Amino acid sequence: MTVSESISYIRKHKGLAIGNGLIFLLLFTIPYAGVVLAAIIAPVAATIAVLELELSQ
Repeated sequence: MTVSESISYIRKHKGLAIGNGLIFLLLFTIPYAGVVLAAIIAPVAATIAVLELELSQ
């Protein structure tokens, strides 16, 4: 995706972006382990969510 396509996609799916961001933020509240968990879990969760969204359309 280009930058403009990415911005358009996020504007179209605001709930998905906010939901993934909240999970990412909550993982950071766990001392020390949260940084490691967030770095691993957040991108995986975002990828799965986008793939499910794209496959359902």
